[in-house]
Amino acid sequence: MTKTASTEGLQKAMQNKPSQNTGVDPYKKAQSYLKAMLPAITEALPKSKGMDAERLSRITLTTLKLNPKLLECSIESLLAAVLQSAQLGLEPNLLGSCYFIPYKGTVSFQIG
Repeated sequence: MTKTASTEGLQKAMQNKPSQNTGVDPYKKAQSYLKAMLPAITEALPKSKGMDAERLSRITLTTLKLNPKLLECSIESLLAAVLQSAQLGLEPNLLGSCYFIPYKGTVSFQIG
C-alpha cells in the first residue's frame, strides 16, 4: 500500500517547534524546522525519483540563502511549499523545476 503525504508531519513539526526566542536567526529557525520535518518529507517523496529528504532540505536551505525574503515569510507556508515540492518530486529553483516565491508574508509554491 502506498503512503500519501498529509499535513500530519507538518503538524507534528509545529508542535515540537523550537523555543520562540526573538533573537533566533530566521535561517537557523528554518533549518531546525526542516530537520524536524525530515520524516514527513521522506514519506512525501516519490520512490521512483531517487531524491531523498536530506537533499531536498539542503536545496531548500540554499534557496533561503539565495532569496532572504523567504525568511520573512511564515514558517508554516515555507514548510507547506517544501512538502508540495516533495510530493511532486521537484527541486526548488534548480533548473526551473519549481520555485518558492515570497508573497505578502507567505511562501507561494510555483511549478516551473
